[in-house]
Amino acid sequence: MYTLIVEDTSREGKILEMGTPEELIAAKGKYYKLVQIQTMAEQAEADKKEAERVEKLNRADATIFQTEKQLAELGDKIPADKKAPIEEALKNLKAAYEKKDADACEAANQALMTAFQAASAEMYNAQAQAGPQPGADFTSGAQGGTQNGGNSNQGAAEDVDFEEVK
Repeated sequence: MYTLIVEDTSREGKILEMGTPEELIAAKGKYYKLVQIQTMAEQAEADKKEAERVEKLNRADATIFQTEKQLAELGDKIPADKKAPIEEALKNLKAAYEKKDADACEAANQALMTAFQAASAEMYNAQAQAGPQPGADFTSGAQGGTQNGGNSNQGAAEDVDFEEVK
């Protein structure tokens, strides 16, 4: 058994409380308040870590959903040599998510993003090399063409006066 002494250093070392930890906590004085503050700080830190863990898991869940959706929509547009790493990374992310391992989810999520980015770059380059699609006219009206009866200001912004009615 030991005795704690709580001093107020701003008042030349005046003793404010003295007793065992249990007695001081029961008295709900200065020592009690210090213990409460320390407990709240520890709880806040634990809450912050839990929020970060949940955020990582939520991000993984959203990535799984979005990747599955994109794979279904893009189908055979993704080159086979790029699709296999995406599917493998997706499988790893799902496994980490099922285990609720936030750190593994974060690493697997990054690997999936890297694999998908490589496939996206290749699809973009292939589309750029193919040129514009048939029937797509990107220049109509862009060179000052006069469609719609010679109105070349179509879609242009114009300043107008207005009055607010209450």
